[in-house]
Amino acid sequence: MKREFHSSPGLTEYTANDVPHIETDSLGRPLHPWREKIPDLKEGKGVYWEWGPNYTVDSIIINQVSLLLVRRTDNNKWALPGGFIDEGESVLEASIRETYEESGVTLEGTNHQIVYSGPTKDERAHLNAWPETTALLWRVNARTEPKTSEETSDSRWMPLDMVRKIDLHGSHQWMIEKAIIEYGTPHEKIEYYGSESEVVKPNGGHMGYDRSIITLPSQERYFIKSHDENKFSDAVRAHHSKLYLVKEHDVYQNANHINDYLPSSVHLESDDRLIMEALDERDGWHWRILDGIKAIKYIEDVLAALSQMSQQPIIHDRLIDPTHQTLHREGWLNYHQNREAIRTRLLSSDIDEASVLSEDLDRLYQLYKSMPQSELTNFAHHDMRQSNIAWHPSKGVRLVDWSWAGPGTELADTTSFLIDLEKSGRSVNNYKQYFDVDHAIVLIGFWLEHSTWPAHNDNDSVRLQQILSAIAAHRLVNKLSSN
Repeated sequence: MKREFHSSPGLTEYTANDVPHIETDSLGRPLHPWREKIPDLKEGKGVYWEWGPNYTVDSIIINQVSLLLVRRTDNNKWALPGGFIDEGESVLEASIRETYEESGVTLEGTNHQIVYSGPTKDERAHLNAWPETTALLWRVNARTEPKTSEETSDSRWMPLDMVRKIDLHGSHQWMIEKAIIEYGTPHEKIEYYGSESEVVKPNGGHMGYDRSIITLPSQERYFIKSHDENKFSDAVRAHHSKLYLVKEHDVYQNANHINDYLPSSVHLESDDRLIMEALDERDGWHWRILDGIKAIKYIEDVLAALSQMSQQPIIHDRLIDPTHQTLHREGWLNYHQNREAIRTRLLSSDIDEASVLSEDLDRLYQLYKSMPQSELTNFAHHDMRQSNIAWHPSKGVRLVDWSWAGPGTELADTTSFLIDLEKSGRSVNNYKQYFDVDHAIVLIGFWLEHSTWPAHNDNDSVRLQQILSAIAAHRLVNKLSSN
């Protein structure tokens, strides 16, 4: 009997004669290709209509992070919806029909993938007749409440982490795992493996987000950044926290044609959980500059990546004020009102060079006022420091945390990167061509203004880091503008 795959790219029609060669016994009957793996197969056809392979379909249907299962009446086991393919019916048609008959769930469109095609483990298999299935993966947005049928005593959407713990019919658990491993989204993989995965909380990062690295049993690693409503007392800032996640995801999606410099496997769950490839130190990634000759390679690679990224089409802010405006509005534009507060903050910090910067504030402000209006012709990250840069000796640079991205000056990101290197004690004198003095002065005003803001949970470390950044920028302004 001729069986027909659906017309997805790369799939073709075939007949029983097209499957790998089937051996026969002395009576000319076909022999199960897995007979050495499955002991005690009985001779004959058993319940099957055909000698040899009997073609079936199994549907792996995911909604969000739940999977549709039915409980069979013949063995009382949970299983995927599926069954035998009728004469003249395609795999796709059979999948849609069997799913509706067994669960009442309607499948539409072409949102499916072939996961597996071949023999399966089945307690009804005989030595001379057996099932060969095609497993299709479907993702559905609408969650129909499933029903029972003559062949099923129950049907329901099961959470993926629960599915893994159930003793399913035949090879269904194996097919589901194959679908998740080969075609699953990061979120589906994380939910499916659940507590079997290792969870590590990395250091650093924005305090408004929960951050974790998940290592699956397969050793795939994913980084998760989640919004935490409890970390905000201000509803507006809490709302902005979620908008920044959406914006960061938009940047990754719009710039995926230059993924040499961006993490892969980026997925936004709802609007409050961003999942992506983990650039983990255990896999050779570095989040700080190294020593020796690797330091030079690191700097050159990063500067090249930043220069390339700055040439990409500008992604404009849709819901949040543009960062280039915020740098001015929350910086030097408040200097007259906050001059004394900034001076007091600097002089009370006990940080080397803070007093030097304090004495130079008025001159810097005058330089700021005399600047020509910046030409915002380039795409900028606007917060480019080592903690947002992953570097691998052979894989190069990956740039993360694009929530502030938008229009900027050509050297905005290379300037902030060089300031961060200077802050960590590295000499950047050889990279003057990548340094924009005017932009550095803008950043000084922004960091100093923010250093006077109340600290979250009385943790002053972020405010001290802002002072240190301003001091490093001031040092470079004096050194590189006079050279």
